[in-house]
Amino acid sequence: MRSFIITAFLFLLMLCIIFFNMQYVRKSADYIIDCVSDSSFEKDAKEAVKDLENFWNDNISKISLSVGYKEIDRMSELIIDLKAYVAVGNLCEINRTRDLIAETASDISRLEKFHLENMF
Repeated sequence: MRSFIITAFLFLLMLCIIFFNMQYVRKSADYIIDCVSDSSFEKDAKEAVKDLENFWNDNISKISLSVGYKEIDRMSELIIDLKAYVAVGNLCEINRTRDLIAETASDISRLEKFHLENMF
């Protein structure tokens, strides 16, 4: 009986950790999408990119615990590209890269949703 209680407790603990990780990654993806939104770039594009880059550098190690390296590398590359395009002032590439960053953040968030297909 004691082993069953311990096993049930560990199972519930694991489910709680999965849930909190899912929430953290989804909130991080939402923040990334906010950073590349039109309202952020209308105020100050350089500041928006700086905020995005700082957030990503501070949280990449936590996010990479559950998100695949392809998405992590893609997001890192896109942030570097966006920073370069903002520095040069290439508006067409800035908008394209912002859309790609938002799409990648949505992919990261989608991969963390609790679905049967994500378990296998």
